[in-house]
Amino acid sequence: MPLVPLKLPAGFYRNGTDYEGSNRWRDGSLVRWLDGSMRPVGGWEARKNGFTKNPVRGMHAWQDNNGTAWLAGGSFDELVVMTGAGVAYDITPDDLASGRENAAVNTGYGFQYYGQDYYGNPRPVNSDSIPQEASTWQLDNFGQNLIALHQDDGRLFEWPLSTTTGAELITNGSFATDTNWNKGTNWSIANGYASYAQLTATFAADNTIVGTQTFVVTVVNDNGQNKYAFNGAIAPVLSLVRGVTYTFDMSDSSNSGHPLAFKNGSSAYTTGVTTTGTAGTSGANVVIAVDAAAPSTGLLYYCTVHGNAMGAAITTSANTTAIDYSTETITATAHGFSDGDEVTYTVPTGQTAIGGLTSGTNYFVVSSATNTLKLAATSGGSAINLTAPLSVTANGSSPSVVVLATNKIVVSNTFINGDKVAYSNGNGTDITGLVNGTEYFIVGASSSEFQLAATSGGAAIALTAVGAGTAHTFTKRLGATHKLARVNFGNFDQTVSGLVATPDTQDSHDLVVTLIDRNDDNNSATTPSANIKVTGTTSNTVLVNQLLNVGSNEIRFGSDDTAVKVEIIPNAYNTPNFDIDNISLRKKTVIAPITNAPINNKGLVVTEERFIFALGAGGNSRKVQWCDFEDNTLWTPATTNQAGSIELQTAGQIMAGIRARGATLIITDIDAHLMQYTGPPYIYSSQRVGTDCGAVSRLSAVAVDRGVFWYGQENFHYFDGNSVQTLKCDVHDYVFSDFNKDQQSKVWGMSVGTEDEIWWFYCSSQSTEIDRYVAYDAAEGHWLIGNLSRTAGVSRGVFAHPFMAGELAETVNINVKVVADSGNKYQLNTYLGSAPTLELVKGKTYYFSQEDASNANHPLRFSTQPNGTHANGVEYTEGVTYGGVAGQANSYTQIVVGANTPTLYYYCANHSGMGNTANVVEPVSIYNHEYGHNYDSQPIFCETSSISIGNGDRIAKVTQVIPDEKTQGDVNLKFKTRFHPNDTEREFGSFNPSNPTSVRFSGRQLRMRVEGVNNVDWRVGTMRLETKAGGRR
Repeated sequence: MPLVPLKLPAGFYRNGTDYEGSNRWRDGSLVRWLDGSMRPVGGWEARKNGFTKNPVRGMHAWQDNNGTAWLAGGSFDELVVMTGAGVAYDITPDDLASGRENAAVNTGYGFQYYGQDYYGNPRPVNSDSIPQEASTWQLDNFGQNLIALHQDDGRLFEWPLSTTTGAELITNGSFATDTNWNKGTNWSIANGYASYAQLTATFAADNTIVGTQTFVVTVVNDNGQNKYAFNGAIAPVLSLVRGVTYTFDMSDSSNSGHPLAFKNGSSAYTTGVTTTGTAGTSGANVVIAVDAAAPSTGLLYYCTVHGNAMGAAITTSANTTAIDYSTETITATAHGFSDGDEVTYTVPTGQTAIGGLTSGTNYFVVSSATNTLKLAATSGGSAINLTAPLSVTANGSSPSVVVLATNKIVVSNTFINGDKVAYSNGNGTDITGLVNGTEYFIVGASSSEFQLAATSGGAAIALTAVGAGTAHTFTKRLGATHKLARVNFGNFDQTVSGLVATPDTQDSHDLVVTLIDRNDDNNSATTPSANIKVTGTTSNTVLVNQLLNVGSNEIRFGSDDTAVKVEIIPNAYNTPNFDIDNISLRKKTVIAPITNAPINNKGLVVTEERFIFALGAGGNSRKVQWCDFEDNTLWTPATTNQAGSIELQTAGQIMAGIRARGATLIITDIDAHLMQYTGPPYIYSSQRVGTDCGAVSRLSAVAVDRGVFWYGQENFHYFDGNSVQTLKCDVHDYVFSDFNKDQQSKVWGMSVGTEDEIWWFYCSSQSTEIDRYVAYDAAEGHWLIGNLSRTAGVSRGVFAHPFMAGELAETVNINVKVVADSGNKYQLNTYLGSAPTLELVKGKTYYFSQEDASNANHPLRFSTQPNGTHANGVEYTEGVTYGGVAGQANSYTQIVVGANTPTLYYYCANHSGMGNTANVVEPVSIYNHEYGHNYDSQPIFCETSSISIGNGDRIAKVTQVIPDEKTQGDVNLKFKTRFHPNDTEREFGSFNPSNPTSVRFSGRQLRMRVEGVNNVDWRVGTMRLETKAGGRR
């Protein structure tokens, strides 16, 4: 039985048909070859989370004169530098021109921007293939200083390594005290926050029903326990009104031996109490005239013989007059309004406006006192005349009024069905079926009669006997939650001095403001609307006027004044209530334009001879202009300097400049030119060294010792020091047929020097962001392909490993325990120590498992206040979900960190002092690459094209695989077979190979797929198949 070796050349082949690529590797990701042996590429780890807010497009690494390693990277609206120790500085100039995260396509006639800029007025540096590029940075160093150019801004910048941050200019920006700030209406400072809260007052519009009320008392057995029942209700909690007299009728025989009395706590309560007769006999009763000083709580009724078990609690409340219609006065306890305040009066659905007022209308407060006020139509005007609600008086003792047969009250009225009314017996006795002081709903209404129901639209209450008294009243109820909301509001401001005014262009100012949605409207869909405004106090220039997002807001601006007014301005009086947590304003040293340098440039390169080339200088897409030797502030040519310029003889536009050995290569979008230093008088010469070899993007060229390689418009190209050649590419069809050309400006390249590889990253046809890579092994001449989202990078250079930038929306699993450390503390398995400071990355999901039994009774929560609810904070719930019970299976707290999530604090909902800070950082991370074997769960695989195993018209039967691995068990194998090229493919496996591995499948041709299963540095060599001849098919 022959062994068939699957000995395949290194690298991928993806051109032409499947059969053309027979006996080659066709598809894969994150693998490479060394001396013919397949292995995974090096892994990665996050070096710096929160490097930028947006995708990095352009990076550079260098070392200063003191040996400190630096990394610079920029997005379309940021430029950030970082030391080797991971300390980052945002050096973005405050006046950086607006750029684009994505390329803008379809910008010509017939699409969007006709009449705005593009039709008839093409940008001079655009080509047909790149309508409007994604914004990139070109970065280099001039000596130890960083040189930078943002393609849309067009200026040349220089940063001399200054990281100066000035002193805090805001006074009391942490709101530790209620000082230093001008607080407009609705603003306050307390508990470390500046708070905006619209002043509202909710009040009852119904007056308390006064008079007497009678309870018919019986004793009933309730589950083996005797209890009092009042009008049939068993041992109810009584709510009594001070100033009202209540009669408890004890004449029913069931009361015998059960005298009723009252207590305050454990002591007898007799104030206003009169007892007549003996319980259970005719005429027996207990009367209580509730005293004005009766306690609100603590009273109870009980049996003097059998104790408290027969009774229940009593609460008392004031006999209030919500509306005094004789004086137009509204009672709203501690309302907080002042005369002149404009307020909106609103009445909830189902309630009725006070007579004289209209819901949704604005009025003005007059005659205000602590608990009362009046309303006027104009500021300082006369109080509006308030009219009492509809009330009907009836003779409750008359059978012709109280018609028992029909359960009707026959009296002239204007009630309508559904009206809620309050019944008063007018100091008589109740109509049987009704209870004094109780609310009912009108049913069966006409102008001469009505019935009463317990619920709106319900059945009429049976009236079984007339009452006593001729002044029984039915008064329409208006409702208990009428609302007044103050309309006038103010700003919150402070005048700040100590700013640096222009023209010191390197001095900017960083303003940081945190806005917290208090969510006291219980509606996460509504968020506060407020602006931060900064105005020069002398110049009156509005330097900042920006809508604040919920969370941290960082704003960089330049000033034309040494003092400014900083204001927080609510955009509406009824915007959801919010807090401001910390306002900071500091001077910040940023990268500055190079003096006298040309503007409207499209690229830069620092030459070996220490000149700075401005590419596409001054808006001329073919012009290269350079500064004087080692003097980047002198750009005007003269006989006394070496500044100069040259316009390339090309039909294209300059895309990139890159240092080659002994020269500088300038690549346009159609050809390539070599510029060499010649010295005065011409300084530089130019020679075309290649045609039809244009670069696809401004960051696609990579220089290594072998020469310069770049990703071209239709091929990959290589400059060897003499001429440009087109690289033979085994994956050309795969790359260029599945490539989003609209986003080609995002293509970038870098070298992996330790492997002698050049990598390019690009967007596949269905993606608008980078998701693929293609790499060329210059030593062995083969090609790699794969899937990886990285938007910028640099070779290892002055660092130990290559760097790449990217975002990863992933779920991070953290196991939580509770340990004893000066009290209970949370311990998280991904951090050292107890109660560590967390780092949460925007866009990621964090799953805190609390299944460990030590978490019992310690549910983890988040707040914007240290120690959460234990320090007057509120729980933060945006993007937070919970499951299970802490300390039991499947219990967790999960948070999805959003773009505006503020700095948080994790804490125990039940116990103080168990957590710490959770800092929230921006979504773009810098990764160490070629480091370890972490791949963030991305698949590592390699699959062959079709391999013939049959012989002539016979199929082959495969019975064993003889693996060739460095260590066994680190990869799985799958096989896919066909009997002829267009046959249905059949899959077998996966198999984790041992030596040998038994399999059973047959076919004329197969594919083999290798999948990495262990994150180690595995090796795969030549697999062999044990086969035997099968039948004809």
